[in-house]
Amino acid sequence: PALQAAEEAAKEKSGIWDKLLFWKTPDAPPPAAETPARKEATRQTAISILLGALGVAILPNTKVIQISVVTPSARKSAKLSDAVAAAYVQDQVTTKVQATEQASSWLADRVQELQKQLETSETRLSDFTSSTSLISADTLSMMERQLKDLRGRITATGQA
Repeated sequence: PALQAAEEAAKEKSGIWDKLLFWKTPDAPPPAAETPARKEATRQTAISILLGALGVAILPNTKVIQISVVTPSARKSAKLSDAVAAAYVQDQVTTKVQATEQASSWLADRVQELQKQLETSETRLSDFTSSTSLISADTLSMMERQLKDLRGRITATGQA
């Protein structure tokens, strides 16, 4: 789902940039007879014009970004500013989704790795416990009582 959302966001962003590139004639579609090279040259020219008209500033002591585009038409300037802001927000969302997916994937891999290590350690502990006759605290306490009792008997036998 996140990958699909990212793909849709990329298509949407592409659409926003296409609108930005043809801001001089927003309602007119690009000529059908354009070659890919001519279309790319037109695109680069439009980008240069937009960058020349674009102003971006971070307001002091805030997290607010001020975006302005200066054109002869206030309406066109507002649309372009809104489109640049929308493209920026979409890019930030896409970047955060990708970072989250990478972190999630890394964490899932790490959990599997740690699960394997835990299983291996538990197996080794079980093997060690079964191959070694360790004495528990209760058994040790019982043996100390038996030893004390035997010493008492030996002492009693020696005195008799």
